[in-house]
Amino acid sequence: MTRLVLLSVLLLPTLVLATDSWWTDPARIALGETVFDAKCMGCHHPEVKAFGPSFSWIASRRTPAEIYAYIVNPATRSHERGYASNSMPHIPLTREETLAVAAYVYSFRAGDPGNRGTAK
Repeated sequence: MTRLVLLSVLLLPTLVLATDSWWTDPARIALGETVFDAKCMGCHHPEVKAFGPSFSWIASRRTPAEIYAYIVNPATRSHERGYASNSMPHIPLTREETLAVAAYVYSFRAGDPGNRGTAK
């Protein structure tokens, strides 16, 4: 059972990327901003480091699928990246909310012509 869970977490980015450009959908990005305001704002800021890294920093270093996977299972992703600890809690979100937040975070990627992120 543990192997199945681990395998599903490792394959998740591939499965998420299988859907067409979900991270560029303006409606999804707008929903992601709403979810961010309700559940992520306490630790993150779109453009400057707060308790957690800024979305600009994250988006410049991660793919949309990696962002999605980190939101789904932050403890596992932190461990895989070799971080000494994980301070991001698991926040229960629906799949659609998770996709939306990941799209919103990725919208802060510098130089992205579809960049729709707005500073708070």
